[in-house]
Amino acid sequence: MRCTAGEGIVCQGRNQSTWSLGLTIPVSVDRFTWYDFGASFEQTTFLLDTTALEACCSSFTGHPLDDRLKFDMVPFSTEFERT
Repeated sequence: MRCTAGEGIVCQGRNQSTWSLGLTIPVSVDRFTWYDFGASFEQTTFLLDTTALEACCSSFTGHPLDDRLKFDMVPFSTEFERT
């Protein structure tokens, strides 16, 4: 999810991250998630095909994954955003 205006907070388990303008933070879909968006928060959301991504990772490692993919809620770097 990418913040296009305002601020927000997301929590998954013991992890918390704060959105501000321009930040993209990955959120795992299969984990309990708590959001707190400010009144002016606006965002753009994209949904990854996790089944395809997990298959790609399995192919890369040469064996099935032990568990579903889980993302660290760390904002994407500027370099990663450009790619």
